[in-house]
Amino acid sequence: MATKSICSIPDCGKPHRARGWCMNHYYRWRAHGDPCGGGASNGDPMKFLVETVLNFTGDECLVWPFARARSRRHKGYGHLKIEGKTVQAHRFACEHVHGAAPFPTAQAAHSCGNGHLGCCNPKHVSWKTASENQLDRMAHGTDCRGIRNPRAKLTDDDVREIRALEGVLSQHKIAQKFGIGQVQVHRIHKRLRWDWLE
Repeated sequence: MATKSICSIPDCGKPHRARGWCMNHYYRWRAHGDPCGGGASNGDPMKFLVETVLNFTGDECLVWPFARARSRRHKGYGHLKIEGKTVQAHRFACEHVHGAAPFPTAQAAHSCGNGHLGCCNPKHVSWKTASENQLDRMAHGTDCRGIRNPRAKLTDDDVREIRALEGVLSQHKIAQKFGIGQVQVHRIHKRLRWDWLE
């Protein structure tokens, strides 16, 4: 009878699931880049936030060493639980430095452009509107427009060619050529989509 392989981390003993590790060590590797990373006690993130983040005076990015969001919208941003509620570390730092959000939809925007890399330096965040934050993302190159959007079907050059074909081919023929819908071609021609691209 074949023996079942176990996790390669010493003294773990749990069944192997992926990359030579058990599921716990695999998920730690995905979240922290290290199969033995994370594993902090409940008080460690709060202690780091209060003792390190809120007292940090350096100009470089301060990377959050604990749990980070994995959702597409907030991927990479550090977070922790405070009284059972998930709180973003950079937003907590922004409140500490600049006071409460000036309006309900205010966003804690990063001047460094490294929020997605876990930066929580209080000197790098300030309250901004969603539009201002989006302009910052565009300036930093961290927005999801065009080819940076993982669901994009077109490249910048495709869009330029679609515009150049306006009046040369029908929208239906252009749509067939690029494998998109005719409505999308119409929106590109009218600059309702990809309007920022010259």
